[in-house]
Amino acid sequence: MQQRTRRMVGWISALAVGLGLLAACGSASQALPVYWNAPNFTLTDQDGQRVSTGDLAGRVWLVNFIYTTCPDVCPTELMPKMRKVQELVKADASLAGKVQLVSISVDPANDTPPVLKAYGQLFDADPAMWRFLVGTEQETVDLLQTGFKVGLAQRHSHEPGSDASSDINHSTRFALVDAQGRVRGTPLSSDETAEQFVEDMRNLVNEESGRK
Repeated sequence: MQQRTRRMVGWISALAVGLGLLAACGSASQALPVYWNAPNFTLTDQDGQRVSTGDLAGRVWLVNFIYTTCPDVCPTELMPKMRKVQELVKADASLAGKVQLVSISVDPANDTPPVLKAYGQLFDADPAMWRFLVGTEQETVDLLQTGFKVGLAQRHSHEPGSDASSDINHSTRFALVDAQGRVRGTPLSSDETAEQFVEDMRNLVNEESGRK
């Protein structure tokens, strides 16, 4: 009787461990939440081509918000992180043609397509994968404030006659959009590594493949 009891306890323990592993696996692969539909837009890219939301349909896209004269977070964090994401995506054959990287300028007055193209080249941006987009001042405000809900880019004007240049306060959030055009996350750059971004995109690509 005691031997039978010990055997049953062993079975129960093994079952509990197995269920625990399954639960852990399930939580690790938990789907990203769906927040809202990405905004519809038509902007101009670094090659002077008009790009709309529809042109990105069917691909997972990662967006950040930058400007070329940014003195700190853009060249030190946002752009290097996107460059690392590009490198990791290129190394993963399963993501080929299924991912788009997008940097949207928050300084339309200065970031013309040629300026954006030269800036992208500083960070080895592949134009086939990484597009730099710019619109009008109002389009930019609408995209940040209403579309991606990452805050309003604001230009801080200095006193008349001051030699100090204007500055722009902008969001350091990224936006992750799935192949159906739904926002699945807007994490701060400091909260997610390039590797995590790529893993999120890989999960969304697999999610879309499972839907077909």
